[in-house]
Amino acid sequence: MRNLALSGLFAVSLFSSGVLAESVTINTPLSGWHKQSGENAYYSQQVNYPASSVNTRSGQSIDAQIQGVISDLPKDNRQPGLLIVNGISMPQRIEDDGSFQRPYIFPNGSNSIEVRSPDRKAARRVQFYATQGQGAIPAKLRIVLSWDSDNTDIDLHVVTPDGEHAWYGNRNLRNGGSLDMDVTTGYGPEIFSTPTPVKGPWLVLRELLRWLWQPNPDNGAGVDCNKRRFTR
Repeated sequence: MRNLALSGLFAVSLFSSGVLAESVTINTPLSGWHKQSGENAYYSQQVNYPASSVNTRSGQSIDAQIQGVISDLPKDNRQPGLLIVNGISMPQRIEDDGSFQRPYIFPNGSNSIEVRSPDRKAARRVQFYATQGQGAIPAKLRIVLSWDSDNTDIDLHVVTPDGEHAWYGNRNLRNGGSLDMDVTTGYGPEIFSTPTPVKGPWLVLRELLRWLWQPNPDNGAGVDCNKRRFTR
């Protein structure tokens, strides 16, 4: 009887806690060897103003996206998760049902993906080896802009050594560079990539548009701009 009583008390204490552990599931990419065809591997995302967020095109190849779900998130969660691709971290939008998805063109060779929950209590990591097929061209240079606030619009500008200027009004350059997205809803990321980086000095600018959602003439609109240079 004593053993039965103790077992019953133990069961009640577990039930009464009501705490469910968060868990991250990555549905794609999966671990192993991937032979990518390159078909339906879209880099550029659709922009829908005024509230434009990271999105995945219909029909996007499963070899060119990151997709999964975080289970048992707090109901009041409004923060993004954290995505780390080959050591580069960026915010990851989490939908109300815990799902997440974004396009990504992976380079040849070994790749690693890690997704962490908004409170960083749960994480999942996947490693795989990609062999590139025809069509999708992996980047040799990536510039990633992300920030830590919601409902803010920060724009990435990249000026290449040959004078090309990538920004939300000119996302695809003649030299092969491309800006994937214009995020206006906060956090980002906005990613500039090129498979053929031009040698020479590059100029990277970060532009913050303040009061974007308050078009009152009395408030006005302010622009803050920071710039960085690097040479390849």
